[in-house]
Amino acid sequence: MLQTYRRWNVLRVMTLAVVAVLAVPTSAERFQATPQHFLSDSGNAFLQQCKHVGDSDGRYVYDNAVCLYYLGGFIEGTIAADELRGVSESQRTFCPPDNATQEQAVRIVLKAIEEHPEMAHHATRRLAGAALVKAFPCK
Repeated sequence: MLQTYRRWNVLRVMTLAVVAVLAVPTSAERFQATPQHFLSDSGNAFLQQCKHVGDSDGRYVYDNAVCLYYLGGFIEGTIAADELRGVSESQRTFCPPDNATQEQAVRIVLKAIEEHPEMAHHATRRLAGAALVKAFPCK
């Protein structure tokens, strides 16, 4: 009788544990409930993900790397497209100086978005292009 009671007690505890685990939403469910925004979607998404670029806080290492490489790729891609189309240097989309950094470019785009919040819903490529054209005009 005592063994039957112990088995029943163990089964009851295990059942309660399974129910408790299933009742709590997993992080994946919570993630899916919130729409995913990529930094290329809009200036708002770029601002949210890239606002810590330049901070030394280690919590933002991944976000900072994504921002730096996204904008670095955008710049290199634009320059490569200009070169492939045979655009002369003075007519290129923008001309960052040799000593410009990716962090500097991110700060330029962030500043442009912050100064014009009415434009922040536009695609990041549009906002980044306009900010970099203004910051790095070709001569």
